[in-house]
Formats: sequence, C-alpha cells, structure tokens
Amino acid sequence: MSCSVKKEVKSKLEERLKSHIPLYKVVGIGGGTGLATLLRGLKWYDIDITAIVTITDNGGSSGILRDDLHIPPPGDVRNCLTALAKTPVLGSKLFQYRFSETNSPLDNHSLGNLILAGMTDIAGNFSAAVREMSSILAIEGTVLPISNNALTLQAYMEDGNNIIGEVEIAKYPSKVKSMSLLGNDLSPLPDALEAVFNADMVIIGPGSVYTSLVPNLLFHGMREELERSKAIKVFVCNVMTQPGESDSFVASDHVRAVLEQGGFVDKLFDYVIINNAMPDEEIVLKYRNKGQEIVVPDIQNLTDMGYTSITGDFLAYNDEAKHSSRKLASGVLNIL
Repeated sequence: MSCSVKKEVKSKLEERLKSHIPLYKVVGIGGGTGLATLLRGLKWYDIDITAIVTITDNGGSSGILRDDLHIPPPGDVRNCLTALAKTPVLGSKLFQYRFSETNSPLDNHSLGNLILAGMTDIAGNFSAAVREMSSILAIEGTVLPISNNALTLQAYMEDGNNIIGEVEIAKYPSKVKSMSLLGNDLSPLPDALEAVFNADMVIIGPGSVYTSLVPNLLFHGMREELERSKAIKVFVCNVMTQPGESDSFVASDHVRAVLEQGGFVDKLFDYVIINNAMPDEEIVLKYRNKGQEIVVPDIQNLTDMGYTSITGDFLAYNDEAKHSSRKLASGVLNIL
C-alpha cells in the first residue's frame, strides 16, 4: 500500500472514530489455507474482522477427529485462529504443531486440532470451543465455524455419479455438476448470518471452489442473507487452477461456478480481484507437473458479466504460487 493511500485510510478511520462510527466490518467466507492467507493480512488493519469457516473436511487429522468424536473438523478453523492470533510466534507454532513419525495414534495429528477437540468437550459445542480458544490466543477479530454440526459434502458429477466426502470429490476425475450437504440440521450459526447482515464488505475466496467456498453457500439462509446484504461483495480468484476442481478454469469460470452452485440467479459480487503477475518459470513448471496452471484473468468476460475487475501483483514471491497476505489485504481494503 502506498504512503498516500495509507494516510488516506488512516484519516478516514480517525474520522469514523471521532464521530463514534464503528470501524468497517469485514467478513471473509471460505476455508482451507486461502481464507487464512487473507486473514493474516487483514489483521494489521483497524477493521472489525469476522471469518466464517467451512466445516466439511473429512481428511487427515480433521477427518479422524470428526469421525471419532463426532465434532466438526477443526483444521480450517485452527488455521484461521492462528492467522488472526496476536500471541507470540511460539504460541502460534505450538497450536500448528503436527506430530509425525511417532508410530502412535498421534501420528499426523495437529496439536491445535486436539486442543479444539478437547475444548469442545469442555465448552459443550464447537462454536463455544472456538470462542474460548479465540480468547486464549488473543485473536484479532472473530472466527465462526459456519455450523456446530459435522456435515458431509456431496457432489453429483457430470458422469452421473454421486460422490460423498470433500476429499473424494477433490480427487474424482469427472467435473462437478451440482453440490449439496448431507446432515440433519443445515442451518448456519445465527452469528454467521448476523455478521453478513451487518458487514460493510463480504469477501469470498481465495480457496478451493467446490470444497472450500461453495459449502458455506449451501447452508439454509446464507444465499438469501448475502443477496439482502448491502455490503460491498468481493470475490478473490485463485492464483492457480486446482486438479479435479477447477481444471482449465479462467477467472470468470471461478465466479460462475460459485454463483451456480450457490443458487444465485443475479450477479452477486461488485468486484473480482485477480492476480496478473507471473511466478518464476521454475515454479510454473513445478505446478504444471502437478496439473495446475496460472488462472487467466479474462477481464472482458467478467466485464460482460457486470463485474469490476481489480488486477495486480498479489503474489508472495517464494517457492509457491500463492497470494501474499499483505498485498491481498491491501488490494481488498483499498476498495473501502
């Protein structure tokens, strides 16, 4: 963020504080590592942050705890708590610590997942556990699992098969045609709907389209609340395509998939943020060998769909083709 923009943002924030107007309320919706990346950048700004996190993961440590203890999978929530934590680095590292090569039932379990599982038993439900852990970690903002129930993701594929489970859907070679949730109670937490209603800005993405973003939109009332909300709505497009989920997708395909699976008839977003910087060639080749390509920013198609595109260099220049938390947060908040 340029010096002049920083001064302008600071000035506006000071004006709001002096006039007793609350800070901007920004809601991020998603899961996986994408939402955590966004939150890690947002926490450095004077805004009111709420993260609404998916709870359909059935793989790894999260999946084991989900099946054994009948709680929502804690992994995505753990990532978001860590991203917003103001505790010392060692505390965050401890929460993210993963046991390995112990030749015991602890193998591959994240310590943070185990703590959240234990706190769920103590607090009575998963959202109460997240609230208690938020206090312990002194997080900057609010993290809300979208539900207290461990629900299962189901996809009807283009080849006619029904595939059950987030991991299985991501691995299945056919494309997704439609999605649904399996469970007894598909109602989101009331706090999640309230956060959307009160938001100045709602951000969806980045993240796996069908297994991190869409699941949150399948809960009863979430689509209607998003449509009613007067918030600025922003979609953050992924940097790379994802095998099994978004093969050959350009930017507009990501937007279209979210709208179609969420059941939106009219356009939802005001802005679409797309990276247009190119990673180093060796990184591109590494991803290509895994079946992933740079997402093409097809601006004209998005314009024809009624969206304002914001393009720029949002890359974190390391050994991965991923968003920079700081650049992404700056790009999003410049809209406000």
